[in-house]
Amino acid sequence: MGAIETSSQGVIRVTVANLDAGLNGLHVHLVPLRADGHPMDPSADLGNGVGQWLCGSDVQQVRNALPGTCRGDTTAYAGGTFE
Repeated sequence: MGAIETSSQGVIRVTVANLDAGLNGLHVHLVPLRADGHPMDPSADLGNGVGQWLCGSDVQQVRNALPGTCRGDTTAYAGGTFE
C-alpha cells in the first residue's frame, strides 16, 4: 500500500504500491454513500453515518485485481483534490 489520502467530499484514495508494475501508482477509491446509494454531501450530511461504501477504481486494470465486491467505477470521484 502506498499513500492514503482524502478529499473534501470524504472520498478515501489509496495508492497501490509493491503489487505489480502495471498497477503501482494507480488508485483504489472508497466513496461514502448515504443509505439510499447517493453520494454524501459534506455540507448536508456532516455528522450522519455512512450508509454504504462504493469501492473501486477509475482504472479497469485495477478493478480487475480487486475483490468482486470492490469493482465499482469511481472515475467520477477520482478527479478531486486529495491531501
